[in-house]
Amino acid sequence: MSGLATAQPARRAVKELEQAATNEAQQRDETAKRAFANTQIKTADGKCLFVDKLSGDFRANLTPVQIATCGTTDGQGWDVITSGKHNDQQGRIAIVSTLTQACLNVDPRRKEGDRVNLFSCGGRADGGGEVTDSQLFRFDGGNGPLSLVPGNSSGQCLSSKGHRVDVASCVDGAEDQSFSFGGDQRNGNGNGNGNGNGNGTDDAGSGNRDGCNNRSTRMV
Repeated sequence: MSGLATAQPARRAVKELEQAATNEAQQRDETAKRAFANTQIKTADGKCLFVDKLSGDFRANLTPVQIATCGTTDGQGWDVITSGKHNDQQGRIAIVSTLTQACLNVDPRRKEGDRVNLFSCGGRADGGGEVTDSQLFRFDGGNGPLSLVPGNSSGQCLSSKGHRVDVASCVDGAEDQSFSFGGDQRNGNGNGNGNGNGNGTDDAGSGNRDGCNNRSTRMV
């Protein structure tokens, strides 16, 4: 996917979030079991994934997952959830922003360069969803390096080329498809909702329940 190499940083889409709608759509799962809490997700070259809560829609859906030097931006904290309201599958994880409480989501219907965003956990824009394969990734219990393979996109891996995360065909040993969890802070909270307007879709993306066949040696 050549478009990834020239991906530009996401611009802010709203001036503020609509508080009531955001609180309804993005709710922390207090029952969830977390392998890592408020941890960083690092690329092979040592940078960190982050989100700007004002770069999505009015309730912090469709928020791009961006890449920056670790420690230089807000929104670099992530919860890695092994079971809970939005993850009912053993050996898989949901990855949740501690800033917005939205889940890392892959929607193959969106255009190249914009297929990986945050979306309400469970896959419904209003927060009423339960479990969706577009937000579940295989997990071997380690902190990496590993590849992140969405359950709804067979043979596709998250890729960190450019300024944003997207998906690309899985390639063994590809550095842009290698991630690690660092700075485990198990007591982390990071429950951050905000307050505006914007447009989004009503669901997170379709997919199958069978997961995918990944060619990487370690994967989530």
